Amino acid sequence: MDKITSAPVEQSDREFEQFICAACHDLRESLREIRLRAELGPGGDIEDQIRAMELLLDGMMEYSSVCAVENSHARVEMEGVLSQVLVQLDMQIQESAAVVTHDPLPAVMGDSSELATVLRHLLMNALKFHGGDSPRIHVSARAMRDQWEFSVRDNGPGIEAAYHERVFLPFRRLHGRSHAGNGLGLAICRRAIERHRGEIWVAPEPESGTTVSFTLPAAH
Repeated sequence: MDKITSAPVEQSDREFEQFICAACHDLRESLREIRLRAELGPGGDIEDQIRAMELLLDGMMEYSSVCAVENSHARVEMEGVLSQVLVQLDMQIQESAAVVTHDPLPAVMGDSSELATVLRHLLMNALKFHGGDSPRIHVSARAMRDQWEFSVRDNGPGIEAAYHERVFLPFRRLHGRSHAGNGLGLAICRRAIERHRGEIWVAPEPESGTTVSFTLPAAH
């Protein structure tokens, strides 16, 4: 198995410090809202705020798990990873009447757990932000020298070009708190892909929908 290192340690530490500061800010905001709602009496919807804090803490734990400096990578069959993720998301897929299709997916060098996390977050976003139509999601892959470029395309409302970079920063919620979540999904994806020495980006789309693409090293 190959040893693959992430970005330089100093940069990783600096980004993690920024993440902790942002997380503390979000937790303080949630606590403040809980206090305000508690003052309103039994009518205050405190359970929603508690659930939001639980989601935030879950996201912080998941984000920190992909911040390690070093990890062991091996051959990973992306077909199997996608199948596993689709089983995990089966309920959400059925509830939203989504159609998920995919090209034949190749083998890459990586960490199967982290790559499952990437696909899960990208698919969850596509299932969540789908506008008025039922979600239609397609996962594709194309060869690029010693890499593979994967893409997850949906038929949702899309992301404005001005936000294509910002969406990968922790706690950047384009839809505010109107949708459940902790604002960490794409940030977690970015950290995981960077640990694989890959890149991740939102592809410019002439029509509606969003395509998130990322690169991974091809299997030996």
